[in-house]
Amino acid sequence: MQRSVLALAFLALSSLACTLGGGGLLSTPTLVPSPFAPTATDTPTSEPPSPVPTLVPAVVELPTSTPVRLGPGNGANLGLPTASSLQGVGVPPANQTGSGAFSAQNVPIAGSVLQLPAANSLIPIDFDVTRSGHTAVIDPSGAMTLDGGAFNGYGKLVNKHYVQVRWSPDGRWLAFTIQTPDAEKTKSGCDATHDDGLWLLDSSAPSTNPQQIYRNHYGQACDGDLRIVQDINWAGDNDAMMLTVRYPVGLAQVLVGKGVHADDQHPGLFVLLLYSQGTWMPDSQGFVTATANPNQPAVLGILHRDVGQFTQVADGNVLGLTMQDATQLADGRYAFLGKPGAMNHDASQLALYVLTPGSPPVAVSPALPGVVLSASWSPNRSALLVLVNVDGQLQTKVLTVDGAIADFTGQTRGSASAHWSRQQ
Repeated sequence: MQRSVLALAFLALSSLACTLGGGGLLSTPTLVPSPFAPTATDTPTSEPPSPVPTLVPAVVELPTSTPVRLGPGNGANLGLPTASSLQGVGVPPANQTGSGAFSAQNVPIAGSVLQLPAANSLIPIDFDVTRSGHTAVIDPSGAMTLDGGAFNGYGKLVNKHYVQVRWSPDGRWLAFTIQTPDAEKTKSGCDATHDDGLWLLDSSAPSTNPQQIYRNHYGQACDGDLRIVQDINWAGDNDAMMLTVRYPVGLAQVLVGKGVHADDQHPGLFVLLLYSQGTWMPDSQGFVTATANPNQPAVLGILHRDVGQFTQVADGNVLGLTMQDATQLADGRYAFLGKPGAMNHDASQLALYVLTPGSPPVAVSPALPGVVLSASWSPNRSALLVLVNVDGQLQTKVLTVDGAIADFTGQTRGSASAHWSRQQ
């Protein structure tokens, strides 16, 4: 099972802009909507697009800089010794497309590094490797290993199905997701799915238990409307994470920090932000994105973590374009996936556009085949990794801002495991 990505094949990624606000909590000012800001609804409406509401912004302090509350562990010392190589991390027997233990391949692209399974390697559900060589690998059965040793959260997370792993940029914190297979369909109850969602492990304190940061919901009476983590996007401050979350209408974002616990209850915490996948600004104080409401044109802009506002850059209704998966390039221009039609919200046949402020955007690539399921920009914002569903086949593409498209489907062999190395 890949990390639920094929289930997203025809979900819309689209538009709405909102100004954000809320009530105070702890330390780092972080953007969370006020109770009165527009949030996600479970069914689209037929109402015509309306102007972006104007609200008085209020700073919301999300506890993204507080110490993580990790209790003492009850298992063997995890141990993360200095690794000398990215090769030879042993995991259980290979699947049909691999021939042995897992190993990683680093591919330089436009000044960044794409991590892929090496040739003849086991093809994992997901993996990540730090700059010093520490590995987290999820094998085809959903079991996870850290530096080749089996991981079960010191007895707390036994027989769980792991889906995604991402090291923080400094290589200290490991964020990972758990998802019970078919939980959305079977509605197996909250006792069975209580541990599903996002977890965090501090590799510098290996005798501690991991902490659950965000809990998945499967539309059960015991847990509420559907909310399933699809992607983890660390900020450069090694603190905040923007989660892409699937809900009944499509995809949205949820902002969390490593000091948050899944059982915390604070105003504005875990509220869906109606935006597509995007890119953290270099200072981690803003998130370049586009609004994503199925009933309104997309608006490209920046979510400001410090003041809780959204600054508009471009209006899809004026441009006649749908827009998603945005970034600001190093030279100040903006880039995004899009296509003609402000209300054309399906994610098929998207091309890469580059926008110079004050000028119309220009398509720099041909349209991608199929439906875009996920997209992530390289750390230097010069290349875009895209997963595409083409007639039921998962394909892995990389687009550069000069319009070139490289195909890595042969290396990933139908998996969703390719990702950018983000190690500082």
